[in-house]
Amino acid sequence: MQYNEIEFGNDENKITITLLEETMGKGLMGMLSSTIFKENIALIIDEEHDDEDYTFACLSCGKDGVAPRVLMTEELYNELKKQTPMGKTVVMHEIGHYYNSDVGHNEDNSEERRRNLVSQNMVCQKEIKADAFAVQYLGKDTVIAGLEALKERIIKEYADYDTESVQLSIRELEIRSNIILES
Repeated sequence: MQYNEIEFGNDENKITITLLEETMGKGLMGMLSSTIFKENIALIIDEEHDDEDYTFACLSCGKDGVAPRVLMTEELYNELKKQTPMGKTVVMHEIGHYYNSDVGHNEDNSEERRRNLVSQNMVCQKEIKADAFAVQYLGKDTVIAGLEALKERIIKEYADYDTESVQLSIRELEIRSNIILES
C-alpha cells in the first residue's frame, strides 16, 4: 500500500499524518498519530454527509469519545495531500478540537448563538482555541492563508446557497483571522 507522511512539530509534540493513496474501506484514507494523543485519529472521506452536518471537515467520535476521526470531503483530502494552507489549516483545526476535548460539545454551534456572537464581532472560544492549536503547528501566516482560502472557497462554492448563512460563515472566518493576527 502506498502512502505519504507529513510531520508537524518535533520531539514529544510531533504529529505525523499518514495519507494513503487508496481507501482501505469505509472511507479510511489516513491516520494521524502523536504521543500527545491517547489514540490515533482516523482520516475518513465522507462524501455522504449532509451540508448541515459540516461543510469541508468535522471531528467525530464514537460513543464516550472513543475512535476519534476527522470526516472530510474528498476535495479537502486532496488539499491536504497537496499540503495547501487550507488543507493543513482545516485538518489541524479539527485536531485542535480533539486536543481541547471539544468532542460532543456542539452547543456553541447553534445558528442563533453564532449569529449573536458575530453581531458582537466574536466567535465561540472553542473555535479560537482550535485555531490556536493549528497556529502552534503551522504558524500564523499559514493558518491565516488557510482561513482566507477557505473563505474564498465558501464564496465560490456556495454562491447560490442561503446568503445569510454564507455571510455568517465568512464573517466568522474574518473574525478568527483577526484574532490570530492580534495574538
